[in-house]
Amino acid sequence: MPADRAHERGSAAVEFALLLPILLLLLLALVQVGVIARDSLVLTQASRAGAREAAVQGRAMRSRTRSGPPPSVWIPHASTWTRRGAEPVVRR
Repeated sequence: MPADRAHERGSAAVEFALLLPILLLLLLALVQVGVIARDSLVLTQASRAGAREAAVQGRAMRSRTRSGPPPSVWIPHASTWTRRGAEPVVRR
């Protein structure tokens, strides 16, 4: 083996050891970009589906939601708390 080749014998392993972390970092960054892109697409699709569902069944959904006052309300003309649907108790 010539003398100049003896010094280059382990250079490929050293170069590989120096480049491996950079290559792994680039690979993991690419995977993360893919995950973020997929999450963005899933979120967009879910919001479109929700908007479509609300537009198609808007009237039915509004009737299913709770309307009216909360379960416990203060009735100004009465002097006590009451439950929704119950007759207010008025002290005289």
